[in-house]
Amino acid sequence: MAVLSFLPTYNLPLLSFLWLHQEELASRITLITSMLNELLPMTKENAEAQTIAELQQELPITIAADSRFSSSLKPLLTELEMWLNFQALKADWYGDEEFVLNFDFTLIRSLDEKMQQLEAAGASCNTSNGSAAAWNIEKGYAYHYESSNLMTTAFIAVDDLLEAGVGIEQGIKDRLTAVANSVASEHGLLGLV
Repeated sequence: MAVLSFLPTYNLPLLSFLWLHQEELASRITLITSMLNELLPMTKENAEAQTIAELQQELPITIAADSRFSSSLKPLLTELEMWLNFQALKADWYGDEEFVLNFDFTLIRSLDEKMQQLEAAGASCNTSNGSAAAWNIEKGYAYHYESSNLMTTAFIAVDDLLEAGVGIEQGIKDRLTAVANSVASEHGLLGLV
C-alpha cells in the first residue's frame, strides 16, 4: 500500500475493492456498454447501411454482377434492385405472402458464353419439356423458372448493349422487366412497366 500513500486514506477501501474485483467489474462494464450501444441511436450512416443490408437480404428480387465486373457497379445494381422490387410492389405482386415470386438476376458479359457453361453442366436450353434445367433464351437474356419454389434464375447480358450504344441502364431495365413479366404472366400477375 506504500504505492498508494499519496491518495487520501478514505479511498483505500474503495481502491482495494476495485483491485480485488477488477475482472468482474470489467465484464460488467462490457455488458453495460453493449446494452447502451443497442439502446443509443445509431449514426445516420450506420443506420442507412444496416437498413439497406437488411432490406437486400429480404428482397424477393435480387440483382448481382458476374465476378468479372468491377465492384464500382454496386450502386447501380442496388438502384436497379430497389427499382424492380418497387415496380413489383406497385403491381401488387406481394399481396399474397404465401405466393411471392423470387428472382435472382446476374449481369454477365456474354450470353453465349454462359449458355455454353450451362449446356456443359447438362442444362437443356430453349425447351419447355418441364425438365428441371430448362432455360428460356431470348436476345440478351436467359432464365430458368422453378415453379416448385417460385424461383427464377436469370442472366442478363450487357456486351451487346455496349456495342449497340444504347443506354445501358435502360437496356438492362428492359431485360429485367421482360424476364419478370414473362414469369408473372404465367400466374396472372400484372406486368411491370
